Amino acid sequence: DPTSRVLVSWATAVEDGVERLQRWSVPAFLLLAFLALLHGNHRVGLFESSEARYAEVAREMVDTGDYLSPQIDYVHHFTKPPLTYWITAAGYLLFGASPFGARFFVAVASVLLLAVTAWLCRLEQPRSSGVAAAAFLFFNLEFFALSKVLTTDLYLALWIASGFLLWRLREAGRLPVAAHVLPHEVAV
Repeated sequence: DPTSRVLVSWATAVEDGVERLQRWSVPAFLLLAFLALLHGNHRVGLFESSEARYAEVAREMVDTGDYLSPQIDYVHHFTKPPLTYWITAAGYLLFGASPFGARFFVAVASVLLLAVTAWLCRLEQPRSSGVAAAAFLFFNLEFFALSKVLTTDLYLALWIASGFLLWRLREAGRLPVAAHVLPHEVAV
């Protein structure tokens, strides 16, 4: 029957289109989110005391070349773990000592957290692209605000979510034991 063939052909085309849309929806959303998180970061100065402290310690690391002994006002400052300082210093090396350079990798961490969220959703709901879960997180005002301020919060959230993702992948049999344990053992 020609009508049946046309309907089957149309249904197959729609299914292929939906599959293609699902495949590209998360990367497209993550790109748009990254651009939104970067937007305006060069216009707004460092305005919160923690943000200014992390930025200054990273600037002094780049200035002195001493990445092992954090300093603020050139006095040793060992009160916080240095990862945030190192990441911020990398932003300064790439983009200069500016608010944009200081916040660049916070935006990267935020987008990675959105990607992990989408992946976790996809593990729980295989028919989902995960973009809805990532969008719910992105449009949360607190998440968006923290994604535009230099603090340790987003790095910590990314690390915890990544650990949970690795655990879920291991539970699903998609990851060998060593791949799950190694990153978190190194951190400890």
